[in-house]
Amino acid sequence: MLSSRRAVWWPAALLVPLCAALYGPGLFALPPIDRDEPRYAQAARQMLESGDWTVPRVQAAERLIKPVGIYWLQAAALRAGGAQARGVIGAHRVPSALGALAAVLGTYWIGRRWFVARVAWLGAAWLAASALLVVEAHLATTDAVLLAAIVAAQGSLAALRAAARRGRMGSARVTAAFWLAQAAGILIKGPVSPLVSALTLGALALADRVVAGRLVRALRPWWGIPLVAACVAPWVIALAATAGWRALPSAMAADIAPKLAGVHESHGGPPGLYLLIAPATFWPGSLAMVVAVATAWRRRRRPGERFLLAWLVPTWLVFECVPTKLPNYVLPAFPALALLAARAALSTPEKMRPRIEHAAMRALWVGWAGLTAVLGLAPAVAASWLGLHRVAAGAALPALAAIALAAACLYQCWHRKLAAAAWTSALAAVTVYAPLLQWTLPHLDPLWISRAAAARVAARAREQPLAVVGYAEPSLVFLAGSDVALLDAGAAADFLALHEHGLVLVTADQLGAFVAATAARGVVLRNLWSERGVNYTSGGWVDLQLFTAARPPSRDGPG
Repeated sequence: MLSSRRAVWWPAALLVPLCAALYGPGLFALPPIDRDEPRYAQAARQMLESGDWTVPRVQAAERLIKPVGIYWLQAAALRAGGAQARGVIGAHRVPSALGALAAVLGTYWIGRRWFVARVAWLGAAWLAASALLVVEAHLATTDAVLLAAIVAAQGSLAALRAAARRGRMGSARVTAAFWLAQAAGILIKGPVSPLVSALTLGALALADRVVAGRLVRALRPWWGIPLVAACVAPWVIALAATAGWRALPSAMAADIAPKLAGVHESHGGPPGLYLLIAPATFWPGSLAMVVAVATAWRRRRRPGERFLLAWLVPTWLVFECVPTKLPNYVLPAFPALALLAARAALSTPEKMRPRIEHAAMRALWVGWAGLTAVLGLAPAVAASWLGLHRVAAGAALPALAAIALAAACLYQCWHRKLAAAAWTSALAAVTVYAPLLQWTLPHLDPLWISRAAAARVAARAREQPLAVVGYAEPSLVFLAGSDVALLDAGAAADFLALHEHGLVLVTADQLGAFVAATAARGVVLRNLWSERGVNYTSGGWVDLQLFTAARPPSRDGPG
């Protein structure tokens, strides 16, 4: 019995250093990434500073488009980090990294329910290394933590379904875990977690109504739903008492309804877009993605494949049909896809082997190897294009390693060694991500113009109030402080006239209006700093200049 437990625990324990190697690099080195991340971080910081744990705010504006859970977690991470964590974006990212780790470990335990340890481990490793989850683990947003809640709920659902197939009710503790995970998911991102579980239940009901009926009874909704309400209601009631009963429904409706009705904020795409970009977002597990779907469909009557297909297919299809599309929307389906991909890579049926040798499959593998080479080379090429030749030279070695590993994977696939290629691909992921996130990206200075501006302001001998004209990026507000004033040119001139030692940061397109407004008020400007960088959120370059008043306006002067 002891050796059996060790056989289960040791592979899971080995996932922890793998996740540390994937999520640790860059967690504190990368500056805030516009625009959502600094808004979440700013709201969490203000929540901790103000002591208001009910209403998230970014500066003076309420931020209720997402529930409060992620702000609580980030504020807790800040409090645990102490005073030195204030203003450090990495502290806000810790909940996301831990959420990604929890999702990976949960995926392993789900896989162990049906498959051997190496299949469960590879599936969890491919999920851990998937490009989309690596990105979300490095962002102070909701999706990695939400995935942990979804995996917990789906794992509980899988355990209850296994009991239902044997004609049993299942443990009440597992049922409680399912509903508590739903409550956590709702507090993190609203209805997404219940939606995924409901879609899975619906697909299972179509496959086997008898077992599905038992499963619904095993969920004990007569006390499970009240348990969720008891977890969520205190915050909702407190929010209603502060901001009014209509505040939360109105804010969430304003966030969700446009995404369902049409393309929201230019984030649109046709059905099938997620499938089209999956080779990149699910990389390196996309090595076996096509084989995974084909193999799982052949084995669809087996309990593991049936549950994972019921999780994967309807979830994926629903998000493909939503007009507004962001890559992170489909992340809740990745654990099921990762386990199916690992199952196919390590135990491909003999009947499927002729398809593996098909020319179309080999073309897909060539494409995968090419994508790996591009991911390895892209940082060095970007640094060279920006004129950062020292950074480009540092990125050359990991680029060569990624190309070598891509070639090794392609050779192994070509010779029907899909299992060996699977393990090699996991090594390729660490080789690509670690230097990219810790070294290359943080040193691409033109991308981080907000960091440069905030550093220049912080380098002043005294604390000086700051106004910004034309550059309203949330990253600058987070880095420079909550008191940054976002103004137009005229108001900024008034600001400088009022604050003798004030600073104003102006974009080039607003400079003429600002200079004219200050001249009209008799303020003489002194240029302290100028910099050109890439505003990647809007596309294109941005020129920033920092000014202060060379002398205050004369009382007898104009204005």
